[in-house]
Amino acid sequence: MSRADLAQALGLSTPQALSNKYNRGSFTAQDLTRIAQACGVRLAFVDDTGRAVLTFPAPPADDGSPADDAQAK
Repeated sequence: MSRADLAQALGLSTPQALSNKYNRGSFTAQDLTRIAQACGVRLAFVDDTGRAVLTFPAPPADDGSPADDAQAK
């Protein structure tokens, strides 16, 4: 994925705007979630055993319906 594609996925006007966010370290939780989605993965916080304790976006519930909790806003 190009920087231009990633900038577009984040709703930024230019690849330079993406570089600026990177250099300032100013990515928001929503930015990180969008980056993960653009890359086809989920953002997850894991405990010391490697078990995901919080994922964004939340995985589907076990019954097949979408989970309502732990979603990034």
